[in-house]
Amino acid sequence: EPRGVAATGGEHEDARPLHLSSCCECLGLESSTIESVRSASMEDLVELPSGSEDERLDGPGTEARGGTRARGHGSSNKPPNVLVYTGQDGPDADRSPCGRFGLVCAALLSVLRPDHYTVYRLEEAPARAHPWPEHTRLLVLASPRPLPEETSERFLAYAARGGAVLALCSRASCGGVGVRRGGDLHITVAPTDGVIVGVGGDGAEVTAALEDAGCLEVWARLAGSGGEAVIVYQAYGEEGGAVVLCQVSVDLTGSLAGVEGVLAADGQARCEVFTEILGHLGLNCGPGDAPTLTPAILWALEPVRLPLGSALEPRLSESGVLASRRVSLRFVRSLADGAGATPTLLPVVTEAAPDLLTPHFDLEAYRGMLRTRLLGRLVLHCEVVGSTMELLDGVTPHLPDDVGLIAIATRQIRGKGRGGNAWLSPVGCAMFTLPLVVRSDSCLGQHLPFLQHLVALAVVEGVRSAPGYEDIDLRVKWPNDIYYGSEFKVGGVLVNSTLIGDTFQVLIGCGVNVSNDRPTWCVNAAVAEWNGARRAGDAPLAPMSTAGSIASTVTQLERLVDSFQAGGPAAVLPLYYQRWLHSGTQVRLHSDTGPEATVLGLDDFGFLRVLSQDGTTLTLQPDGNSFDMTRNLIVCK
Repeated sequence: EPRGVAATGGEHEDARPLHLSSCCECLGLESSTIESVRSASMEDLVELPSGSEDERLDGPGTEARGGTRARGHGSSNKPPNVLVYTGQDGPDADRSPCGRFGLVCAALLSVLRPDHYTVYRLEEAPARAHPWPEHTRLLVLASPRPLPEETSERFLAYAARGGAVLALCSRASCGGVGVRRGGDLHITVAPTDGVIVGVGGDGAEVTAALEDAGCLEVWARLAGSGGEAVIVYQAYGEEGGAVVLCQVSVDLTGSLAGVEGVLAADGQARCEVFTEILGHLGLNCGPGDAPTLTPAILWALEPVRLPLGSALEPRLSESGVLASRRVSLRFVRSLADGAGATPTLLPVVTEAAPDLLTPHFDLEAYRGMLRTRLLGRLVLHCEVVGSTMELLDGVTPHLPDDVGLIAIATRQIRGKGRGGNAWLSPVGCAMFTLPLVVRSDSCLGQHLPFLQHLVALAVVEGVRSAPGYEDIDLRVKWPNDIYYGSEFKVGGVLVNSTLIGDTFQVLIGCGVNVSNDRPTWCVNAAVAEWNGARRAGDAPLAPMSTAGSIASTVTQLERLVDSFQAGGPAAVLPLYYQRWLHSGTQVRLHSDTGPEATVLGLDDFGFLRVLSQDGTTLTLQPDGNSFDMTRNLIVCK
C-alpha cells in the first residue's frame, strides 16, 4: 500500500502528489484499482498551512448523517449559506444553467435537504474583501484554474477558524500541492461494494469506496505504482475546520460531460458519493418532498370583496385573468372552474370552504388575533407559492384605499430577502406580503425609510406584547432583521415602494420562523427555552401559531403606523430603542481595519447615526449597509 500523499517537493521521496483537479484536468490514470484507506496515519497526510486571520469563524452546525454532529463543527446559529467559488470566469456564462456554477448548484441542491440551505455564487472581489466567512456553512471550490494567492489565503483562513471547504473539481493549490493534467473521471454503476469510476476514453475502471470507520483521512486512492489520492479528508486548524479534496467528478451532468447515456445510469451512485462527502462536512442531506404549486383562496373578515371586484373587473380578461409581469391571477368560483397553478398563472378561488385549501393555516386563529380596522382584513392565502411578493405585483396599483389585502403562504419556493438574498420558507415560517398606500405629503411619506423599522418592530411587539411573553428576548437588528438575543436570526423584512403621482404604493414582505427550528432558530424554540427556565409557580407559555403571529404583527404595524403619522419618529423611537440591539455599540465601518465609531441611534429618516473617534457624526443609509453582528462591523450590503 502506498505511504500516503505529501505536497509536491516534500521530504518523502516516495510520496505522490495530491490532485485537486477538475473533471477535465484529472490524473493520467493507469489500469489499476483505487483502494479505500480506512485509517491513514496523520504523518502521511498533507500538512496544510494554518490561517492568520484573527476573527472567529464558527463551523457548520447542521446534524450530519445518523443525527450526530459532524466532527469539530460548531453552533447552529450560523446562517445556512453554501458558497460556490468558480474562479474568474465571466459571470454571465457562469450563471447559466449549464455554466460551472449552475451545474455545481444543481448538484448541491439535488442532495441537500430542502429548505435547509441557500446556495450562492462567491465572486472574485467579494471573496477577497467581503465578510462572507461568518455567514457560511460550506465553501465549495469549483474553479478549473489555480486560485489567486490572496483568495487562497482567505479560503485557508476560513478553514483554519472552523470552516468547511470542499475542493470539488478544482485546481485549488494548498501548501505546494500540485495538479497534473490527465484523463476524465466519471462515475458509473456496477454491482460492487464500492463505486466504479470510469477513466477517460480508454475503458479502464477503478473502484472507490467511502468508508465510515476509524480515523478516516484518505478516503480513496489509486493503488499501484502511482498511489495518488482521489478523495481526501483533512482536519484543518485547531478550531474544528475541515477540508475535503475530491477529484471525482460527482457534480457532472450530461450537458457538460458529453456522455448522457453513462451519466443517466450513474446518477444514484453520484448522489451517494456527494451525500457522503457533504454529510462528513456536517451538512444535512436527504430526500425531501418537492412542493407543488397550489391555488389560492380569497376570504374576508367582512364584505370587502365587492369594492375589490369593482376595482379589478375592468382589468380582467374574458376568462377572469388579471395579467401581471410575474404571476397572473385567474379568479374562479371553485377549483372545478380553473386549471392547476403554474409558475405564471395562479387560480384564486373566491367561493370555497377555507379548510379545503388551507390545511396548515388556522384561519379562525388569524381572525381571533387580528385587531385592525383595515390592514390584513382581506386574505389571499396559498399553501405553496413561488413568492408572496410576486402575487401582488399586478393587484397593488388597482387596490381601493379601503381594502386591506394581505397575501399569506404556508410555503414559498422562491422567497426573496433584501439585496436579492434567498429566503428559506419551510412549513412553520410565517410569511406574508402586505400592500400599504402612503401619501407622499404625510409624515410617514416624508420619512419612508422608517417603514422597514416599523415592520421589524411590529414583529417583535407582536410576540412580546402578548401577556406572559414579555421576556421572550426577540430584538430588532438594524436595519431589517429580527433576532432572538444577539445570536439567532429568526426573521427579516423587505419593503419595496413605487411613487405613483402623490402616493407611494408599498409592498411589505416579511418572514418569521415561528415553529420551524430549522434551518436556524424559531420563536417557539425561544418559548420552549423560557418554559424550561421559568420560575416555580409560573405557568408555561403555549407555542405560537403562524396565523396568530401574522395577525399580531399586522395589528401592531397598524398601531405603529398610526402613531408615526400622528407624532413622527419621536412617537416610536423610545420603543424601538428598547427593542433594538445596538445602543452604544462600538463598531468598525466598512472593514476590519476601518475607522471605529459608536452607535448613537437613528436620524429622522431611519438612517443610522454613529460617532467617529474624531468627533464627527456620520449617517449610514439602510439601503446600502448592513450590521454584521458577529464582528461589530457595518459593511456594504
